[in-house]
Amino acid sequence: MESIAIDPGDPRIIYAGTWHLPWKTTDGGQHWNSIKEGVIEDSDVFSIIVDPKEPKVVYASACSGIYKSENSGGRFKKVQGIPSTARRTRVLMQDPNHLETV
Repeated sequence: MESIAIDPGDPRIIYAGTWHLPWKTTDGGQHWNSIKEGVIEDSDVFSIIVDPKEPKVVYASACSGIYKSENSGGRFKKVQGIPSTARRTRVLMQDPNHLETV
């Protein structure tokens, strides 16, 4: 596992970024499901974060780019306009005063 993020409203919901795609559990880690919809196959996920005010919004940075999900990891969309030098961003963080800024 490369990174984890915990849903601020429900600590049983945990997201994991791994060397083989993102994963999610809704039962505190007893069962894990791949949440790779929209992520380029075989992407290494370096960082994964959950929006503290809108926990359905999940961001992931991978070797293939930066992704955003607006439905709790149900489907990710690649964020467009990222410079090629930032494509392999290792750590994502949200500005605590401007959550729309990652």
